[in-house]
Amino acid sequence: MDFGPQPRFEAKQLSDLEWVLHDLAYDESDPRRVIAHIWQADPDEYEVTWVRGLPLDRWYHSIHSVLEDVVALTPNRTKPIPIPHRPPTTSLAVAV
Repeated sequence: MDFGPQPRFEAKQLSDLEWVLHDLAYDESDPRRVIAHIWQADPDEYEVTWVRGLPLDRWYHSIHSVLEDVVALTPNRTKPIPIPHRPPTTSLAVAV
């Protein structure tokens, strides 16, 4: 399950009742890629074990809700706005 046009997060289904939540900003070999493990406890109840220790709920009604919370908690990273650089001003020292 992907989220958004260029997804940053992905819920990959491992079995009928188990998913792993990935942060696609990290390589597959990077341990920071795994955000959480998700298990379906009941048809409308999912238990989440947060690997990164995010301050989010443990129980959800859908995997989409888990993704929404992770996206809402993640800051939007954009390219920095360039600051114009000017040469330093010269000051004239006056001897008294």
